[in-house]
Amino acid sequence: MSLNSLSGLRRKIFTYARVGKLWKALSASDPELSKVLVALGHEKRRRIVRLLGERGALSVSELKREMKISTGSLYHNISLLGDLVGQEKDRKYVLTERGRRVNELLNSGVLSETREPFGGRLRGLADFLIPRWFFLSLAESKFAMIAIMTMVLVGGAFLAYPTNSTIVLLMVERTNSNQILQSLSLPISWLVVSSILLAVFARRDFTSQSSRSFISSSAISYIPQVLYLVLEASFRGTVIGSPILFDVASLLFSGLGVCMLSAALSVNLKVPTRSALIACFVVFYVSSVLSTLGRGA
Repeated sequence: MSLNSLSGLRRKIFTYARVGKLWKALSASDPELSKVLVALGHEKRRRIVRLLGERGALSVSELKREMKISTGSLYHNISLLGDLVGQEKDRKYVLTERGRRVNELLNSGVLSETREPFGGRLRGLADFLIPRWFFLSLAESKFAMIAIMTMVLVGGAFLAYPTNSTIVLLMVERTNSNQILQSLSLPISWLVVSSILLAVFARRDFTSQSSRSFISSSAISYIPQVLYLVLEASFRGTVIGSPILFDVASLLFSGLGVCMLSAALSVNLKVPTRSALIACFVVFYVSSVLSTLGRGA
């Protein structure tokens, strides 16, 4: 065996020994290693990890320039990277400790052949229903967040009374209650729901900024309910305005609101997506029970 071959063999042995330690450390710190593999299932996300590993902290504009992708696509892929990527106080993105370990594994070639276990359509549907990327992009613009939140709350209050609708936590119900109560039902429900979720998932390391962002985002998650009110105001009493269709639409739009709320909870309070979804569906179930009791009364 030549000297060069022996040297190459030694380098390989050293590399694989080091990679083995990294893989073991990553597995020990992340029992759900499959999530990491899913996060790295697309070349764009692997490139983001590599860029942050090579260049350090990068802003959104710097990442967009390097990646040559749209803002929406960038936020979408960052959201799928989960806690491999974090943000500094100046809003620049950096790799977390786990992200740095993953980057070393990528550079070693161990994770270079990672593929998404689900097809693009299924992944796209999940991203549409639970739009973490949407709330991540809103977090970059306080003005946009406040503007959308205001439009949702005002729109809900404006449309609730003429449609005889009351929003009970997350459910939209047709009622004949007091006009003021109908108009205030969305803001009241928003405050109650956001306060409950904030109390349940509050941690000592939460900042006032993350709490404020969640409260604002939770109001924005009522967009589907407001869209339902628009639909009802437009078509109630027409040929296609069947009560059964509106009942189904109410359930569907309320469910979409649950998914949006879970995304807001996941992004702003760093709650795992599955836990956020379960918590929001519990609130949704309570909403349906209260709606049923209200109808019975």
